Amino acid sequence: MTKTYILLFEPEKICSIVLGQHRVILLFESEEDAYRYSRTVKVQGLSKSTVISVTSADVLNYAKTTGYSFKVVTQGTSVTPSREPKELVEWFTSFTSEHLSQVYILLFNSGKDNEGVHSLKIASYDIVLLFEDEDDATRYSLLLEAQDFPTPTVERMYIQDAIDSCSASGHSWQIIKKEGLAVPPELNVQQVEWQQESPEKPDQDLDNIRRQLEGLL
Repeated sequence: MTKTYILLFEPEKICSIVLGQHRVILLFESEEDAYRYSRTVKVQGLSKSTVISVTSADVLNYAKTTGYSFKVVTQGTSVTPSREPKELVEWFTSFTSEHLSQVYILLFNSGKDNEGVHSLKIASYDIVLLFEDEDDATRYSLLLEAQDFPTPTVERMYIQDAIDSCSASGHSWQIIKKEGLAVPPELNVQQVEWQQESPEKPDQDLDNIRRQLEGLL
């Protein structure tokens, strides 16, 4: 995900899908697909929009700053406006957040054939949580255990690999900022298909995670 496309409404607003307290932003790999979607979507009575390109750095900083969720629409995927309500949210590219290169995910049955990554099930969306801080991921895993879930394992990943895996599997993702105090809802999805297709890096911990995730394919 080096460059993607989003719908921009005037003045400096982008379209979000409202799922309770969550806001999901669609990122299109193809500019053509983004324009096709723009011709069918209407938000708060507005139907006129333009398509702009955004860099990976812009998306990651925006995701971290706002706490919104994101779903990458792969090239050639036909998308029609869903029934979920939509809302315009402010788009900005002036950030103060620090560079984020690694995140932590929660895996169930780590290293086993039925290994899966934890996600939130909201409407038709599965949102994988990417924790900025390992301690926050560990605290969240203990809260899941208190809800009678199996205790997940906290695993470190390069953030781009995590996003690419979510995109390949058709799942949304959300960055949980440090000390974000995330609390699991009553309904969760323990496992989603997890595809790891990014080029290998010479990091031994990442190689171990890849070997663990292979069981999900």
